[in-house]
Amino acid sequence: MPVHSQTTIIPFSLAKLYIDGWNTRATNDIIDSFHAPITDSLTKVTEIERAAFYTYSSQDVQDLKDILKSNPGLEVSNLFFFMGAGDPNPGYGHPFAYRPILRVVFSEKDEKTKLDPMIGTALNIPPQVKFETTESGTGGVVTLEFAAPCPPFCGGGGGGGSRL
Repeated sequence: MPVHSQTTIIPFSLAKLYIDGWNTRATNDIIDSFHAPITDSLTKVTEIERAAFYTYSSQDVQDLKDILKSNPGLEVSNLFFFMGAGDPNPGYGHPFAYRPILRVVFSEKDEKTKLDPMIGTALNIPPQVKFETTESGTGGVVTLEFAAPCPPFCGGGGGGGSRL
């Protein structure tokens, strides 16, 4: 399946591992989840920094808009934000253990847009999006994770995005 290089859309089963990781985190580890060593690219000095905010990629935001644009029978009915925790991954630009999880729930506007629960043939979903139809076929969900943290990604050119 083709994927955009910056896509952060994942199956909820994977996101649930991060959510469970947060829920089972020791109290003294919660503060540490927001702190990590960050090396300044110009001075090469490494200091412990705190995450200021997270940004989802412009591609992910566009993918969500495209779902609504190409499926006029769907609407966003719920947005869920979950706290998540995982291993820091500085090599991929995610030095913090904290992982914000965004779950977007799409519902049908009316009965005329009834989706096929097995194959979702009524949907026009970008191929890189992990859109999960509900068992009843009444809509679907998209889960976003691995938003870019500031620092080290604090704006000024890196592809834009939507701030969390």
